[in-house]
Amino acid sequence: MKSKSVLTYCMIAFLMMSFGSCEKSADRNLKLEFGSQTPKIGLENLEIINAFQIKAKPEFFIGSVTKILCKNDKYYILDRLAKQVVIIDQAGNVLNVIKSVGKGPYEYLELSDMCLDGDRLAIFDNMGGQVIIYDLSGNALSGFKTAIKNGYIGCINSHYVISKGRYVIGSYENELHQIGVFDDQGKNVKWYLPFGTRFDSWLSYGNEVTPYQGSLLVTETFDYHIYRINKSFDLDVFATIDFGTNSMDTSGINKMSDLNQIREGKNEKKVISIGNIFGMDDALVIWTMCGGRPYISCLDLKSGHTKSYRSPGYSVIGFSNTYPIPRPIGDNGSELIGCVEPDDLLKIDDSQSLQLSGGKSFKIDNKDMQVIVIFKIK
Repeated sequence: MKSKSVLTYCMIAFLMMSFGSCEKSADRNLKLEFGSQTPKIGLENLEIINAFQIKAKPEFFIGSVTKILCKNDKYYILDRLAKQVVIIDQAGNVLNVIKSVGKGPYEYLELSDMCLDGDRLAIFDNMGGQVIIYDLSGNALSGFKTAIKNGYIGCINSHYVISKGRYVIGSYENELHQIGVFDDQGKNVKWYLPFGTRFDSWLSYGNEVTPYQGSLLVTETFDYHIYRINKSFDLDVFATIDFGTNSMDTSGINKMSDLNQIREGKNEKKVISIGNIFGMDDALVIWTMCGGRPYISCLDLKSGHTKSYRSPGYSVIGFSNTYPIPRPIGDNGSELIGCVEPDDLLKIDDSQSLQLSGGKSFKIDNKDMQVIVIFKIK
């Protein structure tokens, strides 16, 4: 048994040296503590810069706004439910819709993520494992297949970084967490397999790849590091998060049912899992799960100061009846971009208006179309 463990360790070490390693060179240690005294987040905690509604014909349907990108006064809305990308202007007018579901050229089966690459937009087909590249007007230009399915995509130095999103438990070595770097022709130039977490790589889950100051940031759900990929495609530790007394206890987690119980808050252990991050100027916004409850935190990278709030819903991108807030699903480099349903706003203010910074206000015109909100967390 001992010799088998040694052999397994050697094999993993060899793979890490062969496919790309990670230097744990974090120069930032960010401390986050959560508890019953952590305040709930509400509209009073937000500085709303701007807001506008999507304007479309009554028959037009947006099922689930899961990500928003901004470029040249245009917004690119990823709708995973309807399998489409909706392109709108700053007034909310629909300019174009990317929707090509199928198995033919430039067609996809399921959208999981998208990213900007200069004057191009790239989407990732979750089921087909392919990248399709468009111009900013939504016209398909090229595409390629990858060995990764069920993942997220980012772009750096004209290359595409794909983070594989999947839970891995036990000895399923062929399913270890992977990050692949590809050029725009689909040629793989680097693999990261695996990160080498403090759990000896037996449990991992990838999250969205976030652009930040000329690099890309990415997290593993059950690892307390924020990783950075630079323009040379080197991977290092950008920051380490100290959760103090809420640190994860992994004892007894040996099968998927245990993990699901923790995620659903049915396990009494205090468990921290890191979700998506958003990079803005010299700060990060990150959401985490602790004991089945979601939190959203603002981390000032210059001062090290942190501020955390409890999210009202099960997930930070959800709502409750009493604390509806815009869900952060993107950023423009200095502000968060969120989305909220009109009905949720009306639950807290039946005047059908939303107060903006500078004394301005936004009025809801259509109760059937989502509101896009540009905001900061105070």
